[in-house]
Amino acid sequence: MKVKLDVAGDVHDIQFEETDDGWVATLGDATFPVESKDGVLRVDGQTFVVGPHGRNDVQVDGCLVPYRILELHGMAGAESVGAGGHGPIHAPMTGRLEEVLVTAGQEVQPGDVLFVLEAMKMRNQIKAQAAGVVASIHADVGATVDPKTVVLELTPA
Repeated sequence: MKVKLDVAGDVHDIQFEETDDGWVATLGDATFPVESKDGVLRVDGQTFVVGPHGRNDVQVDGCLVPYRILELHGMAGAESVGAGGHGPIHAPMTGRLEEVLVTAGQEVQPGDVLFVLEAMKMRNQIKAQAAGVVASIHADVGATVDPKTVVLELTPA
């Protein structure tokens, strides 16, 4: 799986692969072992805490650092997934789809709430990152969704 990640304004292309020895992340010419459990990510021995402080922050050395997924390739058949951009919009985490606030054919602007996901007893508002039109809605309210689930699709306005 390839991820383009914006971390506090620095953009990184990261390749994640499962090997016989577990998961590894490749960044440039360097490869690092990766472990994850209960929102704690260890990359080459360094610990990162993802959530519950916010879905767009990661805790690094005790400091909250903003991040944003710009592109995601190779996840469950998705050719390219933006973090609320155009194309298929996936659930960012496993949870229950509590509410869909848009309808097919509706125009949206950056910052408009697309759907609400209940995860870990928190209501997470998933917002559009780009202007567009809701092409279709694929998930039903009340359904359990995960990052492999396409909730809806956005096309350019």
